[in-house]
Amino acid sequence: MLQARLYGTSRDIGFVAPGRRVLVRHDAFPHQKFGQYQGVMRSVSRATVG
Repeated sequence: MLQARLYGTSRDIGFVAPGRRVLVRHDAFPHQKFGQYQGVMRSVSRATVG
């Protein structure tokens, strides 16, 4: 199992919820060539990052 800690902007919060399916793409590699990962959001923190 792969776990990731992801950060988003305040405008993205309406699309974020536990149990929601996600597609993860790496910025460093083009997804057209290297693909993307499917996953499920396990939790969402209420804390903000500074």
